[in-house]
Amino acid sequence: MGTACRSLLCVLVAYWMGTGAAQSDLHFLENPSNQTSSLGKDVRLRCAVQLSQELPEISWLRDGQALELADSNQVQMPINEKVWLAVSELSIPSVQLSDAGSYQCVMWVNGEEVVSDAAHLGLEGLPFFSEEPQDLEVAADTPFNLSCSAQGPPEPVRIIWLQDGAPLNSLVDPLAQVPSTLAVNSLNRSSSFSCEAHNAKGVATSRSAAVTVVPQRPRSLVLVTRSQNTLEVAWEPGASGASPLSICTVQAVHTDQDLSTGPPEAMYNQTLNVPPFRHLLQGV
Repeated sequence: MGTACRSLLCVLVAYWMGTGAAQSDLHFLENPSNQTSSLGKDVRLRCAVQLSQELPEISWLRDGQALELADSNQVQMPINEKVWLAVSELSIPSVQLSDAGSYQCVMWVNGEEVVSDAAHLGLEGLPFFSEEPQDLEVAADTPFNLSCSAQGPPEPVRIIWLQDGAPLNSLVDPLAQVPSTLAVNSLNRSSSFSCEAHNAKGVATSRSAAVTVVPQRPRSLVLVTRSQNTLEVAWEPGASGASPLSICTVQAVHTDQDLSTGPPEAMYNQTLNVPPFRHLLQGV
C-alpha cells in the first residue's frame, strides 16, 4: 500500500473511532494546513468532511480560483448507517513558484457552498536564476556587459560575480543587488564568467559563460606599390590582447564586387604568417 493510501486510511480510522454522529452544521472536520516547501519537492494538502448523507465531489481552489486540472484523490466511506466521511488529498509534484498561494477545499451540499479554511503554501530554497550570463565573442580591449538575476524565496538574494573562479565583488557591493549587470571595460584574454546567487538558504551557481577575445580589425590599410598584376599592401594590426598575432588572412575582390556576396572563386584569399604586416597580392 502506497504512502498516500496509508495516510488516508489513518485519517479514516481516526474519524471512525473518534466521531459517532454527524455534524449539525456544514464545515470541514480537517482543513488543509499551512506548508513551506522547497522548489522541486512534492507537496500534499488534505481536507476531510463528514455529513449525514452521501458526499458530493470535493474540489480545490488556489487563491480563490478552481484548480480544473488538479491531481486530487478522494476517498469516502460510511461511518455508520447515517454518517459519511470523505477525505480529499491534493498532490502537487515538483512544486514551482507558480504553485505558491492560498489553498481551500470546496463542495456543494443542497445548493450551499461549503469552503474550508485557507492554507498557505509558501516556497523557500536556494535562489532560482531567471537570467544567466551568456557566451560572447568580443574584440580585445573592448567594453561589454554580462547580466545575472535570481530570486527566492526567501529574499533578499545577492549576486557575486566570478571571473575564472575568482570573485569580483562582495555581497555588500551595489553590484550584488539583483538584477545585476557586470560592466567589463576591457579584456585582453579569453575568460569564463559566472555568478553566484546567495540567500538565507544557501548558494546557487549559474552556468559558466565563455567570453572569447578576438583581435580588433586592422587599421590604416595602405597601398604600398602597384603594377599590372600585383598589389602590395600594408596595415597596422588591431589590438589582440595578451596573445600576439601570428596569422592573418588577406582577402580581396574587384571593386565592382562585395566580399560578403561575391562567389568564392572570384575572391583572393591568402593566409600568411605575421609580422611583417604587409603582403604582395599576385595575379589580381
